[in-house]
Amino acid sequence: MIGASLTHIGLRKENNEDAIMLHIPQSTNGARLGILMIADGIGGHLAGEVASQLAIDTVHDSLAEVLETPLTEVSDATPEVKEALQKDRLAALLKQTIEKANRTIYDYAQQHWDQASNLGTTATCGLVYNELLIIGHVGDSRAYRLRQGELEQLTEDHTFVGEMVRHGQFSSEAFYDHPKRHVIIRALGQKPEVQVDIKYFHIQPGDRLLFCTDGVWEMVRDEHIKDILSVSASPQEAVESLFSSAMEAGGVDNIGVVVGEIHDR
Repeated sequence: MIGASLTHIGLRKENNEDAIMLHIPQSTNGARLGILMIADGIGGHLAGEVASQLAIDTVHDSLAEVLETPLTEVSDATPEVKEALQKDRLAALLKQTIEKANRTIYDYAQQHWDQASNLGTTATCGLVYNELLIIGHVGDSRAYRLRQGELEQLTEDHTFVGEMVRHGQFSSEAFYDHPKRHVIIRALGQKPEVQVDIKYFHIQPGDRLLFCTDGVWEMVRDEHIKDILSVSASPQEAVESLFSSAMEAGGVDNIGVVVGEIHDR
């Protein structure tokens, strides 16, 4: 896997509350490994960027070393059993790590109540292991996969309007015009415990993965995202093009974007 990432304050905000991570180990012993993560902080002056960075740092510190340490395998197990064991272990580890980040942010808010009473952040993290992508997700930052020219959103928005759309109470076409589309109903750091969505996906050579905050996906709609990911010559070009498009559309929010490209092992 190769990739690129970028974050920027945008044109309207006073500080950047988006945080990003792209971790691809230098030596993988033939495995395809990596972490892609995006976090969008909320909660008062300077507090949001504290929350998003705490989330990124906690996940990186917990997962980066694990990726560079070969997983223990059952020597006499079939390839299918080995894959299932790896899948279960990594999914549990990702879930526990995001829950740890939630508690870290919550504790920080309790200790700094005067500055961070509403501290919180979204968190969308993808763990790549060979042909497997495991996503842990809380909030309304998004993960997408482009495969053979088709774009698929891999995460669900944990927002007031997102819930209405999922329950058939509101059309997805009118989503971007709803006045409560930014109301998040689930975030890290706002309660002692958090529900983390864990999803599994198969990846293959040629896939492009996009992790981005709402400063990207609300400014650059899905059809335009698909076009950019399809025509860009590299992840770096894709990141720069998504950034430029978000800025040209108004840059009303912070911009955070991570793009990964899957190659043959």
